[in-house]
Amino acid sequence: MFADLESANESFSVSFKDIDQRKEAEMELLRIISILRTTFDSSLQIVQLFKAVRDEQDAIVDFEWVLTNKQWNDRWGPKTGKRLLTENPAVVESGVWDKFIRVMETGQPIQHELYYKHEQFDGWFAHSIAKADDGILLSALDVTEQKRTEKALSESEANYRVLFDSIDEGFCIVEMIFDEDGRPADYRFIECNASFERQTGLKDAAGQTMRALRPAHEQHWFDIYGEIALTGEPRRFEARADALGRWYDVYAFRVDEPERRRVAMLFNDVRDRKQAEDALWRSEERLRSAAEVGRLGLWDWDIPADEVHWSDEHFRMEGYEVGEVTPSYEAWAARVHPEDRPEAEAALLRARDRREDYDHEFRSVHPDGAVHWLHALGRFFYDEAGHPVRMVGAMTETTARREWEDRQAVLVSELQHRTRNLIAIVRSLADKTIKTSTTLTEFQAHFRERLEALARVQGLLSRLDVHDRVTFDDLIKTQLDALSANAERIALSGPAGIRLRSSTVQTLAMALHELATNAVKYGALRSNEGRLTVTWTHEAHGRDGKSWLFIDWRETGVEGLASSTEASRIGQGRELIERALPYQLDAETSFRLDPSGVHCTIALAVSDA
Repeated sequence: MFADLESANESFSVSFKDIDQRKEAEMELLRIISILRTTFDSSLQIVQLFKAVRDEQDAIVDFEWVLTNKQWNDRWGPKTGKRLLTENPAVVESGVWDKFIRVMETGQPIQHELYYKHEQFDGWFAHSIAKADDGILLSALDVTEQKRTEKALSESEANYRVLFDSIDEGFCIVEMIFDEDGRPADYRFIECNASFERQTGLKDAAGQTMRALRPAHEQHWFDIYGEIALTGEPRRFEARADALGRWYDVYAFRVDEPERRRVAMLFNDVRDRKQAEDALWRSEERLRSAAEVGRLGLWDWDIPADEVHWSDEHFRMEGYEVGEVTPSYEAWAARVHPEDRPEAEAALLRARDRREDYDHEFRSVHPDGAVHWLHALGRFFYDEAGHPVRMVGAMTETTARREWEDRQAVLVSELQHRTRNLIAIVRSLADKTIKTSTTLTEFQAHFRERLEALARVQGLLSRLDVHDRVTFDDLIKTQLDALSANAERIALSGPAGIRLRSSTVQTLAMALHELATNAVKYGALRSNEGRLTVTWTHEAHGRDGKSWLFIDWRETGVEGLASSTEASRIGQGRELIERALPYQLDAETSFRLDPSGVHCTIALAVSDA
């Protein structure tokens, strides 16, 4: 064939006797060469045709290019007629020469890849070497870019594997298994990373099914992964795996082709966090229960973020419905009594600046106008730079204690005054009794009766049970009877059975006691000429819709006070009536010393039933 080709290139110097046959042969040979050239040039591969160059002993000493296709010529130019070892001597070093010789000797083609960086070449080539008559047909494909891509993929896969096995989270790919009804029944582990065993406790899981490893694994896990495999919708969730004794935070998503029904899972065992959260929740529940039982209003103030958390009781203490407002410093200050606000805020700033506990009592005004006393205890926390970053605290309502203390102050003062009056009454009783007694035995009997009457009054005043109300007519009669006043000089007029509020009995009794005592000692009941008239009326639906009692105490026939000292003592009782009753009972009172005697009026709310 090479001889024919050479002859064709040399215009075929062969002599034919028949000119027509010669022309036909030339045309056929040109057609074959044209087809061969077209075939070579249309190939995407680099095609080279060599003929062997032999010495006198018929040994191959080189190869000569006979033909190169367009792929070669466009890149490196034509080589026809040139010697291989002259143009590319590195074929010996690279091993290409040996492969050419082996193919020539055995006739067996060779395919191989090599990196050739010699002469004008620098890249990877896939060679196909075949024997062609007394030469070599070399088809080559430049696979440099493919090799680079493979290398990049290999490096990427290696990096992925390092990352895959170095992350703390567990990772696996599973293949879902559905039953004959299309329900997720199990899954098989395809691939697992190094952290998988630590996160699950499952050893050598790849290739095994979950049911085989843990038969009691909960169905909801299979349902979730089955849905992801079918829909392709990823999911992040937390769930407990009792069969593994763990809690997991999972992100699961579908991988590969949908028909393969494979799901990848990135997960972390959050059992410790869940246990800590559960312990914290129980602790908070205990604290919440304690706060509710103890009626504590709690707050937690994030100062840099200016965010405040209030407990439900805190809302109520400030006069807010729970959730009515966003807790804030301003919402708290808005409910502090205007008279108390400057000191309440100043105390807060002092505690912050001095790093002391906040301990302050103030009044809070509710929307309905009700005033509540609150006692707040709080503490600031600071960052490393010394800036306040947080404040926590608790409040208790001290309204009842404050009212009790105020009542106690009045009662102590009145008790002291009353004690003096009781002593005076006893002395007066003793004086009157001894004046009318002729013997010691008679004095003893009369005096004991009067002391017992006085004791009965005190017993009546102690009846404060909610369901055992004292009536006004009982109270006034007991007071006057206890003083052994002359009944013929006393006129009582008013409806019976007006029930007094338990909270008013003691104070009202003390007021009546003062009036009666003063009447006996200094007023209308001191002399035979004096008269005492007590009248009362009842208005069932009076002011503010309440039931009201109106009392009118009027003394006549009094010659005048014996001395300024006695007038002073009457003044002490007057203070009780004009100050204590309005303050404690919200009563309306008047007290006037007329020339003929005392005239006192009292109006107060009483029990409706």
